[in-house]
Amino acid sequence: MTSGAPAPLISIIIPAYNAEGYLGQAIQSVLDQQVPSEMVEVVVVDDGSTDDTASVCETYESVHPGVVKCFSKPNGGVSSALNRGVREARGEILGFLGADDLYSDTAIGDVANFFAEHGDEVDLVAIGLHMFGTKNGPHWNNRSRFDTTRVIDVEQEWNLVQPHGGGSFIRAAALDGLAFDERLFISEDQTLNTQVILKKMKYGVVAGPRYLNRRHAVGGSLVSGSQFRSEYYTEVPALAYQRMLDAGRELHGATPRYAQAMVAYDLSWRVRGDLSMMDPALEDRYRADLRDLLRQLDVEVIMAQRAPIEVRLAMLNLREDGHLAQRLVRDKRIFRLDGFPVYSFEPRPGARHRPIRCDIDFFEPDGDDVVLEGRFRAVEIGQWSYGFEAGERYYPAEILPDTSPVRHRLADDLVAARRFRVRVRLAAGEDLRAVVHLGDGAGDEAPVTPRLNRFTRFAGSPKLPYYRRDGHTLYTLRRPFSIARRHLSVRGMIMAEVGLLLRGVKGRYPKADLLARVGVLTRRLIRRKDIWLIADHKSEAGDNGEALFRYLAANPVRGIEPRFVLSRCAGEYKELSRLGVVLEPGSRKHIRSYLDAAVVLNSAGDDYMVNLLGASPTMLNDLVKSRSVFLQHGVTKDDQSAWLNRPAKGFDLFVTSAERERESILNGPYGYRPEQVALTGMPRFDRLENDPDRLIVFAPTWRRNLSGALDKKSGRVQSAPNFAESDYFQFWQGVIGDRRLNDVMRACGYRGVFALHPSHAAEAFRFRGTDRISIGEYPHDYRDFFAHGEVLVTDYSSVAFDFAYLRKPVVYVQGDREEFFGGHLYREGYFSYDDDGFGPVVATVPELVDTLRDLIVDSCAMPARYRDRVDSFFAFSGGGNSQRLVEAIQDADRSRRR
Repeated sequence: MTSGAPAPLISIIIPAYNAEGYLGQAIQSVLDQQVPSEMVEVVVVDDGSTDDTASVCETYESVHPGVVKCFSKPNGGVSSALNRGVREARGEILGFLGADDLYSDTAIGDVANFFAEHGDEVDLVAIGLHMFGTKNGPHWNNRSRFDTTRVIDVEQEWNLVQPHGGGSFIRAAALDGLAFDERLFISEDQTLNTQVILKKMKYGVVAGPRYLNRRHAVGGSLVSGSQFRSEYYTEVPALAYQRMLDAGRELHGATPRYAQAMVAYDLSWRVRGDLSMMDPALEDRYRADLRDLLRQLDVEVIMAQRAPIEVRLAMLNLREDGHLAQRLVRDKRIFRLDGFPVYSFEPRPGARHRPIRCDIDFFEPDGDDVVLEGRFRAVEIGQWSYGFEAGERYYPAEILPDTSPVRHRLADDLVAARRFRVRVRLAAGEDLRAVVHLGDGAGDEAPVTPRLNRFTRFAGSPKLPYYRRDGHTLYTLRRPFSIARRHLSVRGMIMAEVGLLLRGVKGRYPKADLLARVGVLTRRLIRRKDIWLIADHKSEAGDNGEALFRYLAANPVRGIEPRFVLSRCAGEYKELSRLGVVLEPGSRKHIRSYLDAAVVLNSAGDDYMVNLLGASPTMLNDLVKSRSVFLQHGVTKDDQSAWLNRPAKGFDLFVTSAERERESILNGPYGYRPEQVALTGMPRFDRLENDPDRLIVFAPTWRRNLSGALDKKSGRVQSAPNFAESDYFQFWQGVIGDRRLNDVMRACGYRGVFALHPSHAAEAFRFRGTDRISIGEYPHDYRDFFAHGEVLVTDYSSVAFDFAYLRKPVVYVQGDREEFFGGHLYREGYFSYDDDGFGPVVATVPELVDTLRDLIVDSCAMPARYRDRVDSFFAFSGGGNSQRLVEAIQDADRSRRR
């Protein structure tokens, strides 16, 4: 501690790194506290920022001398900055505030009063953590801890853990011999908190004040990006979790359950975490480390975690080295481990216990039959048999390849998601229910918890029954889980609607939804044309949607009324409005057209464009009769089933351009049937032009871990704080500024344009162009780039297919292939860049420059072997894709009506 002027009671330590946008707000939230100014000091530690963080702090220091103090150090990570702050602080009590976080205005005063009253009992006092920003509301781990101001005895209430440094205030004297571990980039606060609390086995909580934790987009915080770092798997388990357990043993002879619960708290998230971002070579060691940790935890502690039963059992399974099922002892309908009950056939409300869950993704009436698709989720403690009963008839479910997102989780070792399809005969007056037995059909029946997902087109809410009406047939969800079918007369249909509306009014359902329902039903009586609702993106066109809309405007099809969805701010809005109806995204006309539409077509596949009603059932879901057609944003070359699987998107028709592409969708874990994948070619290929003009187009794709927050209003992705420090930025800026490349282009009269992917458009200001290579302004005119381009340079982008469709050369730059596929939403698929690609693959800037130089010398002609690959890949060339697509949709509609 430093000496000098009279010491304040409380020091607030703020570690800051490139926090110029938020630091001032954080400091001000301390200065605005309802306490005397001499009672508190603000210690800001600038951890080697490269922006104006230092100047922000110095401004406050000059205005509030002696209260705000600024210190600078070379970048060393958050723990080193916190430790520097602890050394510089003079207060008896230390608080820790993130540079982008805030305190509510009574926080410091309330904490000071608590220490004054209970100072001898506790060394740590906490206030509730509340989120704001991209997420809002109390943190789930607050539970009821902060309902009253009190001292928590963790020997008794050992499961009430305090992991967060934000909102924790620690007596400075309690840190004697302790410090934040500078080897940790996360969990440093959790580890220190635990070591402090274990000393007295108590900590305080104060009701009322809040620690306001700002939530950013993916890539905007240490926690959100932690799974991309190897240390998350190799160092944190030992340096944080094992250290907490060891600290408990050192102080108390045996590990207190509080320390166990703190470790179990984190492990419950790790067991369900996605390991696809981890280097596969680390998995065996990682599993062994977690297994060793879990073996130091009591079964009761693991089972007390606030996690689904599947996760807790997965923790036990890892603890037992994958042999939990063999170690369980069955006692009638209860299973025990070491005498402790861990699993039961019976659901227990409020206990996060659900033996079997049946997620029905699709419910498709077909005359007197119903086809259901979905997933049974069960803990693999034995052999389950899955099926459905309708009336007195039993129908075994057909188990299909799983279409779950491509995730690799430790919990998957024990918890199975069995994808199924079943066709049942359901007559009027009968009930349909899921039936699951342990063993064969004669074994013990397990209760099933149902969930009707959005694409079942069941409407309703917790206030209203869940139902679906198809003409004269009404399907109703009954409790606990059965679906009843009734046949309605015309009068019955009217009465059912009137009854529903009356229940909606009594249940105070949104008036807008009630009026919308009446409007949809009324318009259906008079509408004569099928609405085809088409879109690319909220704020831009230029993709397959625009191409199809233009085709239908120029070639009207009887009985079809095309409508396009596009923001008035888009450059193409006026021109497209002259061709037909263009709707503002999210407007009443847009939503009304969505409910009235026969077909909804979209190239982006984003939920906010193709599923306007959201994920939860409403009073309107059963009114959605449209077929959803995915036009694609580009040719699917990789395995994108994690994003584009049918249960996640609900597409009724998936458009493809190549036979191998179509086969990859049908044979991969996407969940589409043959009649749901159309081979027509992309409409935008019909509009491609070829007018080469000595232009080199640089168009890399995006990176998931560098993508900022999505602005749902505009549909655009915002800037990410970590972009400027990324290898991605450094590499492509190096390409743009490479002297040799620019010299070659200058000598041969070539120019270039760098076109960032839309997900990184907000980062364009960071790049610096040259006299040869300009930075393209967003939105890009890709048609113009394709027309005038001579060579395309990309990494993994599907725009290579558009360029190759014109038989122009492509160069792939892939120095980070393993890292790219390890951390993206998809993985490598059927398309091999080396064997199937439309140009050479290079890894470095010098290789790229040599390749471009050779192409320029050869007049940018596509080499014969790559032209042969293009010719054999595409199913169609020379146009006609829009016409084929329209015919495919019409054929599918005719088959559906039969």
